[in-house]
Amino acid sequence: MTQLASIASSAPALDISKLPRKRKQVKNACVNCQKACKKCEIVRPCPRCVKYGLSDSCSDSMRKERKKRMLIIIAFLAYLLPLLHELLRYISASVSRVRYTHPLPPLPPRTQHSAQEKGIEARTPLVPALSWPSALFTRPLETSESFLSFAVNAHHERFSHRALLQ
Repeated sequence: MTQLASIASSAPALDISKLPRKRKQVKNACVNCQKACKKCEIVRPCPRCVKYGLSDSCSDSMRKERKKRMLIIIAFLAYLLPLLHELLRYISASVSRVRYTHPLPPLPPRTQHSAQEKGIEARTPLVPALSWPSALFTRPLETSESFLSFAVNAHHERFSHRALLQ
């Protein structure tokens, strides 16, 4: 034990100030650093611009947005819009046919524990199986499924190469 204590006391202490500091990543470099393809700092004016006397022109550069991702999102939303309008028309038509003279029956209590003990996944459909006007809405939505994943699946089913070959 005494040897360990003597080794520990003779070992030089770590000086944190001598360690190289980790540089924070900057989202946008300044105009001058971006043009010179050099690393930039968060502070404005950055040290490189101060060093070269470019302090007055040191400002954040504007990066272009990624067009491909934006185009994909716009195309997907343009595809979803008519589907949502169709769904809205169908729901509003079915709501107008419902008579509110009779109250809705209470929902049965959900017993997830008993279903999980049996090894059965507890899923209760949110809506009964209805005859939807479109082939895209042939099955009821389940509680574990979000509308977006349903729409993405419908999109892939509609535009898959198998559907085009049929």
